[in-house]
Amino acid sequence: MIHISFQVNIHWGSSWLRRKNKQQSKTIQKQRLEERAQEAMEELSRRRAKSTIDNYQTALRSLLTYAGKDICTEQIDVATMEGYQRWLQLRGVSRNTSSCYMRSLRALLRHIDAEGEYKEAFKSVYTGNEKTEKRAITEEELKRLKSPLPTSLMGSPLPTSPHWGRRKEQRKDRAMGMARDLFLFSFCALGMPFVDLAFLKKSQVKDGYIDYRRHKTGQHIRVKIEPLMQEIIDKYARKDGLYLFPILTHSNHEEAMREYERQRSRYNRLLGELSRKLNLPHLTSYVARHSWASIAYGQDVALPIITKAMGHTSTQTTLTYIREINDHRIEEANSRLVNIAC
Repeated sequence: MIHISFQVNIHWGSSWLRRKNKQQSKTIQKQRLEERAQEAMEELSRRRAKSTIDNYQTALRSLLTYAGKDICTEQIDVATMEGYQRWLQLRGVSRNTSSCYMRSLRALLRHIDAEGEYKEAFKSVYTGNEKTEKRAITEEELKRLKSPLPTSLMGSPLPTSPHWGRRKEQRKDRAMGMARDLFLFSFCALGMPFVDLAFLKKSQVKDGYIDYRRHKTGQHIRVKIEPLMQEIIDKYARKDGLYLFPILTHSNHEEAMREYERQRSRYNRLLGELSRKLNLPHLTSYVARHSWASIAYGQDVALPIITKAMGHTSTQTTLTYIREINDHRIEEANSRLVNIAC
């Protein structure tokens, strides 16, 4: 009897352990994605670049917006990611931006659960990187943009300000004026990216210079404030607030990043409308940066100077950057020569 009882107890105990382990596994799997992702990002922030963590945060917020609520990690499957990709496409998100979100989510999930089979969930969505044309405007086009705008397109505070006109069309025209000013400021500030422009703080302006670190790379940049830049700073100066320009209002970094994403989309829309009104090539936030590099290179500015100005870590990066920008100019030059010779 003792022998039989002993066998039964062992059998019951091992069965109980299996059930307990299975329950623990299910509990881990059913943990909410946002909670686990935040824990993972907090741990990763000690050894990953801030820009990488920001990419993870942006991708996570986007996925949760698509889902309409927090979801469990076990819900991340092929069907979910395919639906998410279609949703991004319908919202006008570019193929490369969608790919960036997918890669960020995949990396984040891999850190959350190294044993999980999340790789399979991404097998049907695009995670590559399409080469896109780097656009730049010419010096002549930049001068046209700099010329005085019609009165209706003169800059004004953000839409949240009580100083905005009552008519919707008037507000949009004034917003385009501000977008034009920010674009010119970006160009004059060595092609400053919009994310750095948006997060510029008043405390970073001192003795005729702007000192800041690039949001993406952490590289230190020092920019002399040129007369046009000072005009734009004075135009949008406010006594209150943390930031130099009235783009962001939140001091909390996570809230500010959400606000920045909305403002960047709006800024690009306004630039697109402005370029159509002024009959200019399509303008985006990055055209100012590409244009600065292209014009500087055309004016025989030394490569190491361009590299340092743009916050690149090597001249090879700058060479690739400039080569992509100037491909179309080589084609134009060749066409002119062919027409002359033939």
